[in-house]
Amino acid sequence: MAHFTKPAQNEYPDYFDGYLQLLKDDSRDVLDILKKQGHKVDERLATMNEDQAAYRYASDKWSIKELLGHIIDMDRLFAFRALWVARCDPSPQPSIDENHWAMNSNAHQRPLPDIRQEYAGARLSHIQLFDSFDYKVGKQDNPETPTLFSLNSLPWIMAAHELHHLKVLRERYDLDFLT
Repeated sequence: MAHFTKPAQNEYPDYFDGYLQLLKDDSRDVLDILKKQGHKVDERLATMNEDQAAYRYASDKWSIKELLGHIIDMDRLFAFRALWVARCDPSPQPSIDENHWAMNSNAHQRPLPDIRQEYAGARLSHIQLFDSFDYKVGKQDNPETPTLFSLNSLPWIMAAHELHHLKVLRERYDLDFLT
């Protein structure tokens, strides 16, 4: 079982530093953070109806369903990147356009219970994936496998990315998924 430590700045692209700063003072195990975030999100989603989940704070902004679809998509991408690194694939990893993905996700048209179930299933699967990695692989990467991310950094990025969006939900949508 891997033990993930707070990543150093050379373990991930600079773009993610702002997200990771949100967790700089959090001393918990990152898999525990992911579990607790997942439970809080699930509890909050259980109290929402379709109209609430379709809310956009501005016409050009994502609905809550689209934001949740984005979190699910990015969690899957971070898990995919982790699997790529853990399996020592030397191929370059592709980049993505998050707005293009969100536009094509169909999340806004889907029933909230389906999104809630997908979120919970994906979160559990990703925690199990991270938990399955060998301790040695979790601590260092294969120097012959060029990648932008260390395996160690990816669960932290997943947790920090979600925390960023939970704060957006609090500040822009007046929904508290954090307490």
